[in-house]
Amino acid sequence: SRKDLDITSWVTFTVNSDANVAREFALDGLTEKLWSGAKSFLSAANIEIPSEIDRLTTEYEMNHETIEKCKKLLLENPGFTDELIDDFTISGTAEDCIQKMKYVANSGINKLFSNPIAPNRDIESVVDVFLCDIVPQAS
Repeated sequence: SRKDLDITSWVTFTVNSDANVAREFALDGLTEKLWSGAKSFLSAANIEIPSEIDRLTTEYEMNHETIEKCKKLLLENPGFTDELIDDFTISGTAEDCIQKMKYVANSGINKLFSNPIAPNRDIESVVDVFLCDIVPQAS
């Protein structure tokens, strides 16, 4: 039965007192994912990848220069970028993240794989906020 199935999802996770800063960090994580299999997932979900982003991530290896170029292209395609951030990240203020976690829980997803993103690679602080402040209030 469906109750016996694990429904899983992958998200990029970041939290900051400034929601816009959190979204910028989420964009960093998503940009790198475009080289590592996310494109096939997006295609399967019928999300059209802008042609210039598809070409860049298909024809060039991921490195600092191509990541920055891809981020620039993403920012030039705000509709696509906003959809990626809204649909595939839990990002924003702690309150934003609590609301998104409640939405995820109510959607039937019972396992969540997270890729935490943080300023200065301070992943531990983001994970601490997630586990201590967000998960208990979202449950």
